[in-house]
Amino acid sequence: MSRLLCLALVASFSLAACTSSGGMHDPERLALYRSHAGLPVRDIRYYNPISWEKIDGRHLLLTMRPSEVWLIRLSGPCLEWGGGAPAITISSRLGRVSSSFDTVSTVDPPISCRIEEIRPLDIAAVRDSQRQAAG
Repeated sequence: MSRLLCLALVASFSLAACTSSGGMHDPERLALYRSHAGLPVRDIRYYNPISWEKIDGRHLLLTMRPSEVWLIRLSGPCLEWGGGAPAITISSRLGRVSSSFDTVSTVDPPISCRIEEIRPLDIAAVRDSQRQAAG
């Protein structure tokens, strides 16, 4: 098994649209996700992710299944790019991604940041909050 699994998911933004927060700014989106995230976990099982979504330069959502979404905080601003959605790679060991050990990297520009925190996200609660805010 490869040490790095590539997530070349330019199309992921359309798949991640169900978790997107419309016209919210990054700090508001991050606050929404944090309010519905569970306690940090040490590691997660990593296998064929559906998509990823950039929240800001240090946070992303990783969707493994429609009901399994993880809020990931990085050690630095790894996700700062001018336009488009670059491919990212997430390091893993034996099918697991660990906080404080594994990394998220971009190819262009070439940046790598350590994963500092992984939290499970209650995506159903996020969607409920979004519906209530819109209604």
